[in-house]
Amino acid sequence: MVALLLFAAAAGLSAAGWLYAERLVRFDLAEPRLGHVFMGAATATIGVAAAMAFGADAADAPIRAGALVLMCVAFGLGAVGLVAQVAWKSALTGPVLAPIIGVVCVALALHIGLPEPTLPVGGVRAITILHVSLTIVGFILFIPAFVLSILYVGQVYRLKTKQAATKGLPSLVTLERSAWRLLYVGYPLYTAGILIGFVWQDTGEFHIHARQIFAALSWVIYGFAIWRRVRTGWRGARAAVALMTAFTVTLGAVLLYSLR
Repeated sequence: MVALLLFAAAAGLSAAGWLYAERLVRFDLAEPRLGHVFMGAATATIGVAAAMAFGADAADAPIRAGALVLMCVAFGLGAVGLVAQVAWKSALTGPVLAPIIGVVCVALALHIGLPEPTLPVGGVRAITILHVSLTIVGFILFIPAFVLSILYVGQVYRLKTKQAATKGLPSLVTLERSAWRLLYVGYPLYTAGILIGFVWQDTGEFHIHARQIFAALSWVIYGFAIWRRVRTGWRGARAAVALMTAFTVTLGAVLLYSLR
């Protein structure tokens, strides 16, 4: 039941994130009230799921402490994000937090409802270290690219809607170029890391895990964005939102790996 509630919350947060992102890329000043409804309902659902998880019998629903803490953090972020948008009129909070919390909910639901098979540990191998290291370095480079994309989208939105620009930030060109340069370095490393992870298995049997699906999806989104950038010079708010989306999906893969 907890997993189903988390999936439902993720669906609501996905709808809210879409509505919030549309507002940004269309440079619309109107408050996305339907997005607030979706995010509020999803946040309440996460709260119910967390309460059920705390009250469940450990024998019937073995949920680790780390998953419970992450569930509470997701609920808290959802509440703060909703207040920030409704009370403080923050246009960036929703499109950033809603997808991230949604991915956290999906990762938790998969972890609780569909536990991955435990593979025998064959000891530390050089190829394992290489796989993990390349993937982590790529992910670390994606983090500042994600932050720069957020700053870029926020600055463009304020300028297009004739609001005061945030002072102290680099120019839009610098923000955009810096984000893409980080992506150009991180993507090959990330690619090598997940390819090694897909090919190499701890046993002779081939297993497809949820974290691998998330990693492959994020790789496709990043690859598509790079392809469009190189071929057509793709830029602007929509391109930045694509990088934000790809990072959010990558975060899901990292969470699933951490929750094993």
